[in-house]
Amino acid sequence: MIAAPLIIAAIFISYFFFSAPIPDRPPATTGLSPQEAASQNAAAELELARLRTEARRNTLAAGGGFVAIAALILALRRQHHHEKSTSFAEDDALQRRITDARIRAVEQLGSDNPAVRIGGIHNLERIGQQHTELRQVVLDEICSYLRLPYTPPAPETKKPISAALFEPTGPPPAETHSDQAEREVRLIAQEVLQRHLTLYNQDLYWQHSRLNLRNAHLDAIQLAGAHLSWADFTNATFTDTAQFMRVTFTGDARFVSVTFTGNAHFDRATFTGNAHFGGATFSRTTRFTGMTFTGNALFIGATFAEDALFRTAIFTRAAKFESASFGGYADFKGTTFGGPIEFGGVRVQGALCATSPASLEVLRRQGVCLRIEAHHQLPKEWDLNPDPTNPGWGHLTNQTATTPG
Repeated sequence: MIAAPLIIAAIFISYFFFSAPIPDRPPATTGLSPQEAASQNAAAELELARLRTEARRNTLAAGGGFVAIAALILALRRQHHHEKSTSFAEDDALQRRITDARIRAVEQLGSDNPAVRIGGIHNLERIGQQHTELRQVVLDEICSYLRLPYTPPAPETKKPISAALFEPTGPPPAETHSDQAEREVRLIAQEVLQRHLTLYNQDLYWQHSRLNLRNAHLDAIQLAGAHLSWADFTNATFTDTAQFMRVTFTGDARFVSVTFTGNAHFDRATFTGNAHFGGATFSRTTRFTGMTFTGNALFIGATFAEDALFRTAIFTRAAKFESASFGGYADFKGTTFGGPIEFGGVRVQGALCATSPASLEVLRRQGVCLRIEAHHQLPKEWDLNPDPTNPGWGHLTNQTATTPG
C-alpha cells in the first residue's frame, strides 16, 4: 500500500527529470525565406517529438526499475519474515525439547531404581554442558537432590558364617533401596559438582551465582581448587575428609552449624566475602593454614574437638571467636590480624602456639582460658597465671609488661 504511491510519484519525478531539458517549442528562425523557415520548423518539431518520446521511454524504463526494486524489497521482506518465523518456531521447539529433557531427568531422580537416578544425574549434566543458560538450573537441581533426607549406611560388621549359607537358596533379591546404593548415587552427584566447579579444566567450569547445599549430607566432598560464588552449607553434614584447599569464595560463605565428622582442610583458601562458621563443629583435625579472609571471619561458638591449625592465616577484617572451644592444639603461629579480634570466652584444652605479640596481647586482655598442663609454644616472656576459680586453667600473662592487663 505504501510502495504503490511511492512508485507513481517516482515515475512522475523521473518524467519531469528526463523532459526538463526539452523546450516546449522550436527555436525562432530569422533571416530565412518562408519555405526554408517552414522546413526548419518541421524538422525541429520532429526532433522535439523524438526527444519527448525518448523521455517517455526512459520514464517507463525507470518506472519498471522502481517496480522491480519494490518487488525485490517485498520478496526480501517476505523471506526475512519467513526465516524469522521459522527461527522462532525452531527455537520454541528446541526450548520445548530442552524443557522436556530436563523434566524427564528430574523425574528420573525420583525413581526407586538407583541406576535410573544415576542416569538422571548424567542427563542433567549433559543438558548443562550443552546449554550455558541452564547451568545454574542444573546446579540447583543437583543441589536439591543432595539436600534430600539421607541416612548413611551403617559400617559393615563381620558375622559368623552359618551352615545355612552353604545350602542352595537361589539368587539373592535385588536391593534397589539400600543405603549403600543411595550413597553411590550421591557420590556421583557430588562428582558432577566437583567436575564443573573447579578451575582445573576451563572448558568444564560452569559460571554460577549460588550454591545452595543447606542441610545436605556430603560424603568425602572434594572441592579443592574450586571457584565458588555465594555458597550456603548451613546445617550441612560432612563425613570423611572434606577438601576445600585453594578454594576461592567470591561471595559470602555460610558454614553455620555445620558438622565435620572427619578432617576439614581449608589450606590456602580465600574468602573474599564474609565467612560464617558460627556454631560449627569440627570433630577431627581442621586446617586453615595460609588462608586469606578479606571479609569478616565469624567462628562464634565453634567447636574444634581436635587440632585447629590457623598458621600463617590472614584475617584482613574482623576475626570473632567468642565462646569457641578448642579441644586440641590451637596453632596461630604467624597469623596476621588486620581488624578487630574477639576471643571472649574461648577455652583451649590443648596447647596454644602463637608468637605474635599483638595476638597474644589480645588473647591476654580478653581472658582466654588455657590448660596449664599443656605444652604451649609461647615466647619466653609469656607465661600462664593460674585461675583461682578453675583449677588446672590459667590466663596469659606478660612477664615484661609494666602495667597490669
